[in-house]
Amino acid sequence: MITAASQGGDIGCNPTAEEIEAALGGASVSDNCDTGLSADYSDGDVSSDGCMMSQTRTFTAVDECLNEAVPVEVTVMWKVDTEAPVIQSEDYAVCEEELPYDMTVSWTDNCSGAGELTAVGVPFSETVCEIVYSYSFTVTDDCGNTAEKTIYVTRETIKYGNCETAFAKLDNDDAHCFIGDYNFNRWGWTNQITEEGDYTLPIYAGAGQCDISKGALVGNVVVSYWSGKVTVEYMINEGYAMSEAHIYVGCDPYPTMKNGKPTVAPGQFTFNGGALDHVNGLTAEFTDIQGAFYVIAHAVTCEVICSCGQSEGPIYATDYDPMELGIDCTKEAESVSYNTEEAIDISVIPNGQGKSTLKIKTYPNPFGSELRFEFTPNQDGDAIIQIFDLNGSLIDVAFTGKVQKGVSQIVRFDGSTLPAGHYMYKFLNNKQIITGKLVKNK
Repeated sequence: MITAASQGGDIGCNPTAEEIEAALGGASVSDNCDTGLSADYSDGDVSSDGCMMSQTRTFTAVDECLNEAVPVEVTVMWKVDTEAPVIQSEDYAVCEEELPYDMTVSWTDNCSGAGELTAVGVPFSETVCEIVYSYSFTVTDDCGNTAEKTIYVTRETIKYGNCETAFAKLDNDDAHCFIGDYNFNRWGWTNQITEEGDYTLPIYAGAGQCDISKGALVGNVVVSYWSGKVTVEYMINEGYAMSEAHIYVGCDPYPTMKNGKPTVAPGQFTFNGGALDHVNGLTAEFTDIQGAFYVIAHAVTCEVICSCGQSEGPIYATDYDPMELGIDCTKEAESVSYNTEEAIDISVIPNGQGKSTLKIKTYPNPFGSELRFEFTPNQDGDAIIQIFDLNGSLIDVAFTGKVQKGVSQIVRFDGSTLPAGHYMYKFLNNKQIITGKLVKNK
């Protein structure tokens, strides 16, 4: 009879060859007649089932009379696993969301199955733009292989600052600063679009007194004028965003209030973009426009202090319906001055008679070379139109001569030799005196 020294069974993880040999062990033999017998053995191949290994040793013996003992088998099993589990989660960021109090992640192992781990977040770091929490996990498999991993979750914020008023400006003499017209104290530019085409107007923020060196170039406004249709598109540079947009399109340099007084208040402009959630662009369309017109493109832009790394890219304000304006700016008389004093109605009492109204129009104003004065005298007599600089010095005489009541006059004044700048004119007819402002372009 054969008696094995080992019972075999599971001997654990990653045993050495010596440990496997010891687990298989030896055997003793007893017989009713013979003594001193020994057992022989043979080892089967190592078999595997995933990570589990097994091997069987078979013992045999024969006595002197050639009687064979019943064979005895010893089987040992062990696991081969030197790989640590894998914690299945990665760092990530959220935008303007609260960081989770705790986090549950999954883990897998090549031999020991899978499971879940939960960890509570701990503050890790904080800056102006982001807060980071860490979540630490540890798991050990059946063979003592340990995995550790820390997941970092970042809360990103969106912040804007240094918001400024911005206006678009043509890079030529067709851009005119508000300051000095109608006692406006707001800076900005009204821009004359003289013919069909595509125009790119840089837009400046914080350019006080119309001094672009004081401001920041925050983007461009593209004005496209074709076949009676005007498209105004804001394109704000990276690093800035727009929270307001107002556009004026009209035959006169400025819009007017209900009382007829010109204004540069954006709320009185043709188009109001509404409350914009810090967008990067906007497009507005205007139809049924004829002739040269004026456009004022206003915005409020802010610097982007913080942004989310997972941003979807530029955001554009859309879905504005085209605005049908139905304006005809082709009439020369509508190309009037920038200042009400240049086309002002003044009530006078000539020669002690009843009231009459005299209206003087100057165009184009600003002018380049030729400037025209148009008026219809309300009394006969001598008339003169004088040009002064802002110091009150007489520069030139545009007209002198007799005029007749009710007979329209158009006076052409050659101002090509005048330096660019601001001037005054004075019209005298008997006891009537009318003054107004003039602007000479470069």
